[in-house]
Amino acid sequence: MSDSKALEARLADKEVVILDGAVGTQLQKMGVPMSSLAWAATALQTHPYTVRLMHENYIRAGVDIITVNSYSAARHNLAPLGLGDMTRELNLRAVVLAGEARDRCAKERPGYIAGSVSNPGMGMGV
Repeated sequence: MSDSKALEARLADKEVVILDGAVGTQLQKMGVPMSSLAWAATALQTHPYTVRLMHENYIRAGVDIITVNSYSAARHNLAPLGLGDMTRELNLRAVVLAGEARDRCAKERPGYIAGSVSNPGMGMGV
């Protein structure tokens, strides 16, 4: 059974499935500086191992689903910081780091990875 089918079955059986907590806020708590334009997305370039450790900590705490650090990693958030050309790379890195964390920590149980779609922009008056 595919991971998505297994998750669907768990939900259909009304099993409790636990999603991780805040990504950017947790990274900030771990000492990662935040950008006013791209919030936690810059951590993918400056603190990738902290991003992976954050995911690992959530998995060790018992979550079933971790959320990739991609919420503010859209080109319109990264471009003003000179990182627009790294949009694809940073989003791929977000997924890879989550996958590495799952592979390292979720050995005895399934671990799911959720994407996070970017907002219209930190400075765009949402």
